[in-house]
Amino acid sequence: MQLRNGFAAVLIAGFIVFAGCSSKEETKPSAINGSPVQQDNRTGQTPDNYQYVAEIDVVKAGLNMSGYNRDLLISPAGDKAVFSGFVPAAVKNSYMGVLLLADIKTGRVETIVDGTEYVEALAWTPDGKKVLYQCTQGLFLLDIGSREKSKISGVLTYGAISPDARKIAYTEPGKGLFMVPLDNVSEKEVIRLTNAKEDWYPVWYPDGSIFYFADLGKDLGDAGQQQGPARISAAGGRSELLLPQEKGKFRRAEWIIPGEALLVDAGWDDGFYKRIYDLKNKKVIDLGENMDMRQYSTAVDAKNGYVLKAGQGNVELYNAWGEIVNSYPFDDKIKADFDYVFSPDGKKVAYLYGEYGYDSKDKAAGREVVVAGADGKNTRILTQGPADYNTPVWTPDGKAVVFVETAPDPREENVFILRIVSVK
Repeated sequence: MQLRNGFAAVLIAGFIVFAGCSSKEETKPSAINGSPVQQDNRTGQTPDNYQYVAEIDVVKAGLNMSGYNRDLLISPAGDKAVFSGFVPAAVKNSYMGVLLLADIKTGRVETIVDGTEYVEALAWTPDGKKVLYQCTQGLFLLDIGSREKSKISGVLTYGAISPDARKIAYTEPGKGLFMVPLDNVSEKEVIRLTNAKEDWYPVWYPDGSIFYFADLGKDLGDAGQQQGPARISAAGGRSELLLPQEKGKFRRAEWIIPGEALLVDAGWDDGFYKRIYDLKNKKVIDLGENMDMRQYSTAVDAKNGYVLKAGQGNVELYNAWGEIVNSYPFDDKIKADFDYVFSPDGKKVAYLYGEYGYDSKDKAAGREVVVAGADGKNTRILTQGPADYNTPVWTPDGKAVVFVETAPDPREENVFILRIVSVK
């Protein structure tokens, strides 16, 4: 089964930072080479009555987490977080998937889904009252207040919430693409939009139509069915192939500019690629092979419509049409920058700096979490030395970065801490 997240890509890179850009007026960002600058007051609350707690220790709270699915999602109001992982099960050497809810203002954390082999958070509803998640038992919508669960599908699959928060689109292997009302999830309300073996990964257009990877009807053997990018109305009808020249296997997609350009994960066991789909001009821009998703890292600046690609000694900034706005070489040959995430306004970047893996025998290994200003200055390390830190996430107001610290080897020690650090 294909899942939403591939493991994060690695950069063979040093520290490069760029200035924010507007999709209307291209400006060249500045850059600096070398390692980020260590600064004081790196963790915890700031002196100005900051609203979030500094950390939530999940293990000390009595939840013996020993794995993490890298699916941290902050609620639209910025006060809660959901994330998933694994806890030891009753059977020796086995684990159970759990979905946790944390209040990042009070520090309270609790289990909201358990009793499954695997679970992963997919999205908050815009009102912050419900969470869409997938698990071994299927696709569900959970009311975090009442804890009422609404079953959308009985298979482990991906789903997406429409921009108007009224519908959920999802696929089922062997059956096609479906849609159901968000406020009335029931079997009798399900609308079947397609009837194909391997339609996959719906992404909503701003107008309520749906982008997805359509089954093209060609059997690829072990890889399954050949796919291509397509669009279909939420009212049903005939789907439209958007880029007839683009055929293969695909994993996920996200808007660079809604309705106009997407960043896509393409490929299968014969290789992985990142591609920009310029839907306005019917073009495909290949950013290069990304074997095991470790050759380079990408991030989308959704505010301004840009894509950052960093790896192999270079950082490149692309506009939504696949044109390179700027390119920077850098000197650092030892460390790496990866898992870039733009702030909501596109003016800052958070990322991991250090070594991709973490060898528990070498305590110097690991990663730091770094934030950089959009002008290439005011670099700030948010962590107190390298550790097994995971992909950072911004709060919706852009005032804090949230990330998870886990143990390099859970068999030796158990660490699972949600850290919240203010960013001015």
